[in-house]
Amino acid sequence: MTNEVTGINSPTVIDSFADTAGYAAKWFVGIRNGTTDYRASEVMAAWDSGGNITVFSEYSTVDIGDTNPLTLSATIDGGNNVTLVATPASGTWSVRVTRILM
Repeated sequence: MTNEVTGINSPTVIDSFADTAGYAAKWFVGIRNGTTDYRASEVMAAWDSGGNITVFSEYSTVDIGDTNPLTLSATIDGGNNVTLVATPASGTWSVRVTRILM
């Protein structure tokens, strides 16, 4: 799965899938604000059979500019879907992801 979401200026789901589709995921993520701020990240999450995210980590390149205003998180929503969420503190962002599901 590859997806790009643009115009992000509030918490936005970038990817979502049923928690029964696997038990772990890895996303390759590119983040930019359209001007001078960029980063590439690897985001990983694992969850248990009770629908709880048990591990979440992000490893990223050093920023080009400053991408600290945008954070990523993985959760399981009320519909038992694993979601990757981009949350900006300021600015307007674009996020491109490619997911590997395990």
